[in-house]
Amino acid sequence: MKIIFLDIDGVLIAFKWFKERKKFQNFNPECVNALKHIVEQTGAKIVISSTWRIYPYDWKYLFKAHGLDPNLMVGHTPILSDIRGEEILAWLRDLDWGEVESFVILDDYDEMGDLKDHLVLTDGKIGLTMQDAQRAIEILNS
Repeated sequence: MKIIFLDIDGVLIAFKWFKERKKFQNFNPECVNALKHIVEQTGAKIVISSTWRIYPYDWKYLFKAHGLDPNLMVGHTPILSDIRGEEILAWLRDLDWGEVESFVILDDYDEMGDLKDHLVLTDGKIGLTMQDAQRAIEILNS
């Protein structure tokens, strides 16, 4: 299985987009299209690593409302610390998920420790771009 660890703010919600729209749950369509491109090219599933995971969102509805297949989301990282990389490692160590063939982290925060080679660091002002998507595809398919 290929996994995308997905942050929301700064990845699907660009800060510039949010400032213009003033709606917290509106994903930037260009960023969503870049995410769809990654999924189409890799067959990856999504794990939410964003702080959004602590809120009781109906993720299936939220994905569907933004044109994403709700079945892409297979879970979220545990809430352990302020260090996202540690939470991702904890998720990867959980044997219940099965074998992870490859993974990428889409985030605008670079504190990933030993996982930096798997990070596609987005510019939070503009979110996930097609250039970022291409880098993610390379990581997932290598």
